[in-house]
Amino acid sequence: MSMSELIELEHDTIDDGKLKMGSINHSRAQGKLIVSLAQDERLEVMPELSIDLKGLDISQFGFKSTIELKPDISVYWQTPVP
Repeated sequence: MSMSELIELEHDTIDDGKLKMGSINHSRAQGKLIVSLAQDERLEVMPELSIDLKGLDISQFGFKSTIELKPDISVYWQTPVP
């Protein structure tokens, strides 16, 4: 699946400002991805994290939202604890 297809799927999940309920397969895949990614201790894996976009130009990616995105899964490198 390409990035443009993923973006299109993201837009399809919103109806009149309300998120549609995900399917069982979607939920199952999301859970398995989170478990798999979390095996790498260098990664911080978080589901449904709101990402603030204020002040960022993301027009090149074709997203309609300019305020916030909420991806199914966000993955960040862990910050080492001093």
